[in-house]
Amino acid sequence: MLQLQMNSIYKKLIETCGSLAIGNLMDYQKDAQRFYYDKLCLFRIDNGELLARYLGEDCYFRDLGTVLLEIQQYLSDKGYEGVSSFYLVNHRTFAIAGMPLLEEECFIKITQKLYKNFQSVKMEEMEAPILIRFAVILNQPNLMARGMHEFEQKGNVQNRYISCREASNINQDMKHEIDVINGIYWAMQHDGVVPYYQGIYDNRKQCVEKYEALMRIVDQKGQVYQPGEFMDIAKKYFLYTSLSKAMIQRVIREAGEMGIAVSVNLSAYDIHSPEFRECLYGLLQTRSSKESLVFEILEDEAFQDIFELKEFIESIQTYGVKIAIDDFGSGYSNLWELSKIAPSFIKIDGKIVREIGESTGSKMILKTIVDLAEKMNASTVAEYVENETIQRDIKEMGIDYSQGYYFSKPQPKEGLLEEYQNKLQKRSRRELYV
Repeated sequence: MLQLQMNSIYKKLIETCGSLAIGNLMDYQKDAQRFYYDKLCLFRIDNGELLARYLGEDCYFRDLGTVLLEIQQYLSDKGYEGVSSFYLVNHRTFAIAGMPLLEEECFIKITQKLYKNFQSVKMEEMEAPILIRFAVILNQPNLMARGMHEFEQKGNVQNRYISCREASNINQDMKHEIDVINGIYWAMQHDGVVPYYQGIYDNRKQCVEKYEALMRIVDQKGQVYQPGEFMDIAKKYFLYTSLSKAMIQRVIREAGEMGIAVSVNLSAYDIHSPEFRECLYGLLQTRSSKESLVFEILEDEAFQDIFELKEFIESIQTYGVKIAIDDFGSGYSNLWELSKIAPSFIKIDGKIVREIGESTGSKMILKTIVDLAEKMNASTVAEYVENETIQRDIKEMGIDYSQGYYFSKPQPKEGLLEEYQNKLQKRSRRELYV
């Protein structure tokens, strides 16, 4: 099916602009063996899909063919020898290759001039410009694969000219992704989405009063993955919602069994997902535990509609759930939006907490957050409290709760139960001597 689509695009480009010298991927593979290409420049039409839908495919390919002809004519006029004709890579990506006789620096200069002259092209009859991004790959075992890999890996980088000379083991990168996907899949099938609980210390009562549940996954070999090792891949392959459902189900079950107050993160991906919301509402309706349950709302760039968030929060609050705003002060907290949410807890971004002893600015920000929380009748939680010095400063500033390695490291349910049993035994021994 994909090959038929590519053939159709190739045919349209030839039909609408017959003088265009362009090959397909099979042509590239043959030519690469024949001419020993060691340099490649990929052109990606960033707004290609938008223009094709808006203008219609025939009009879009006619305009695109005209732009490609201009680039080809530019290369010819400049007399650049050792540069190949165009190759069609996919529906919005094209390539030109360089032969060994063309020096690297010369090839780079050529591509930089192409970038300068053709990064955006608008003909008189066009309603919008064609936006082109460039990737230059040099001395790689597989030029085409590395170029496509660079486009994929740097899709969110605001750079429209990517130059890559360093060797990269793409197969190793792909193998890593495969391994993580297998780990995620196994964890979802075998109850391997595991909450790790970190204590939250009450600075007034001077004890760990509740816990935050942090997601981990455990694969078939028993390896434990932290979020930084699997979360991006889970989102990339649309596995995140399944992980979130498994996590919230297990947290509510285990917290009820242990009789502990617990908080758990919710992201924009969760709140936007009808599947996740349906699962969550069902769990809250049947939840038997009377212990406090807090949902920590992650400030995420995926949040677009504050009214949707407010509606969601109002729905879950009917079940007696409390709301915390996580990582407050991390960069784009909007006070107007915060006033609409009216959280019970404000969790202060760990970067601010870590610098409390070294930065006057951090202390000023912390004081402002504490004052704001008091006015909103919300409690404050300082994250990343890692040593006695930070904890002393935190208490002096009147922050209600502390969370960090100074008090508690994240641990699974089994570790928490063992810790609880040890405390009971110590208490029993003390009572014997009273």
